[in-house]
Amino acid sequence: MGIRCNICGSVKDIAPTHKDYQSVNKNPNFPYICEYCGRKIQFELQKANDIYKSSTKNPPQAHS
Repeated sequence: MGIRCNICGSVKDIAPTHKDYQSVNKNPNFPYICEYCGRKIQFELQKANDIYKSSTKNPPQAHS
């Protein structure tokens, strides 16, 4: 069975043993994200989280 990534559009063949196979079989509109896009999203979120943490540790001081 082929499944298309909702982000990049790449098509991947999945076997009945794949973790998302049953979900896709029940619902053809199941939101699938490929491993590459999943890692990219995780990396981008971690980078944004690191920026947020560093900005809250040292908030800008008001100048008088």
